[in-house]
Amino acid sequence: MRKLIILAAVIFLCGCAPQTDFQILPTSNETETILEKEGRITVLINKNSGKYHLDASCVYAARMADENRLLIEVPDEAYLSEHGYEPCSRCSDRNDKENN
Repeated sequence: MRKLIILAAVIFLCGCAPQTDFQILPTSNETETILEKEGRITVLINKNSGKYHLDASCVYAARMADENRLLIEVPDEAYLSEHGYEPCSRCSDRNDKENN
């Protein structure tokens, strides 16, 4: 198992890892709404639950442990669904209501 982890790290560091269409952004304690930017959206993902938040001030996002927080930029919400992430029931519903 240890050799597998080391091998994966070497492959990743050598740039041999498969290319993805997302960018990991530095985390911060922002409370602003996460907005669409140049055809891409920035979302806050809970690495533990697999839920994503469209609003950084969402109550569920605020409760998230720091080690579970992942702020990334993706092309759209469909990309997240394709990769197994689910929308937060609170901030996704609120965002849908605002757009209608």
